[in-house]
Formats: sequence, C-alpha cells, structure tokens
Amino acid sequence: MMRVALIACAASLSACTTAPMEGTYAGMYFSNFETSSFTPDNSRVSWVAHFEDQSDVKRISTLMRDGAVRARSVMRGRVERCGGCGNLGAFDYIFHVSDVIELTPVVAD
Repeated sequence: MMRVALIACAASLSACTTAPMEGTYAGMYFSNFETSSFTPDNSRVSWVAHFEDQSDVKRISTLMRDGAVRARSVMRGRVERCGGCGNLGAFDYIFHVSDVIELTPVVAD
C-alpha cells in the first residue's frame, strides 16, 4: 500500500512540474538572429522566446536599434518545458510570449 502511495505522489509531482506556467515575468530579453531568449530576474535559466503576435516582433525590431541585442523587459505569457528546443536544442523551456508590456534596450557604450 505504501508503494502505491509513493508512486501516486511521484506521478502528481511530475505532472505539476511539467504543466505550463502562465504569468507576467520581468527579466532580460536577448535578441539573436536565429533564436531569441528571455532570462527571468533572479534566475540563471534562460527560456527560448516565441512571440505569438508578429506585431510584437516588429515592435521589438524597431526598438532594438543602434546595436542593442539585450533589453530589460516585462512580458506576459506561458512557460512550458520543451526539453531541447531552440537553436541546437540549447533550451529546456519555451516562453510563449502573448504580450510585451515593457522593453528598454540596453546599448553598450
């Protein structure tokens, strides 16, 4: 009986950690030719960024001028585990961005 309870517990924990996480996240956005990424504040794990609305991509391209490739940002969307997604499978998570709330390019001096 104890073994069944442990298996049920492990299965429920696994489901919780792979479920998509909706939210609003602040952090650093990195724009690259093939893959863009987002690193939330206080995290060392980057997520591959996928924009659901192409008008956000155009707006970001306009803001990311003068050689800026990084930006402080606040974005809303859904994060889910993908395991080896993005360029060369470098990311374990994908961030489906539904709204770009704030974007401030960081330009190197």
